Amino acid sequence: MILYHFTCVEYLESIRREGLNRGDVPTRFKGPLFETTAVWFTTDPKPEGHGLYEAKILTDEDRRSYLEVFGDLPAEGSRYFNKKAVRITVIIPSNDRRLVRWLTWGHKHCEPGLYDALSKGNRHKTWWLYFGTVAPDQFCAIDVLKG
Repeated sequence: MILYHFTCVEYLESIRREGLNRGDVPTRFKGPLFETTAVWFTTDPKPEGHGLYEAKILTDEDRRSYLEVFGDLPAEGSRYFNKKAVRITVIIPSNDRRLVRWLTWGHKHCEPGLYDALSKGNRHKTWWLYFGTVAPDQFCAIDVLKG
């Protein structure tokens, strides 16, 4: 199965060295959100419509939201990285037991309402989670789309 992972340029050096092995999978509205770790993938080669951030300075409202979720207030001038900047293409066999479809997993593991909040539109039907490491030698391509 051909899958795509989108990330920012800032993470690329580490990914090239260590592979894809991290990712926050939200299961509840308020933190810690990173208690479930898997690599997010999609079958969609385009980054738009997946809820990925583009680079921007956090507003005061963004900073307050972050505080509410994580219990930590980002410094003024903090920014989001552009998670639409890099596309990594991999092939993972569809029978790999570590590869799980978001439609199935999310329904079972998210607190009420969160799955629906994350799954607006149709893009969520293309999402997959990988509970393992995808080594750099498994990458088919790394495309810098922006930045």
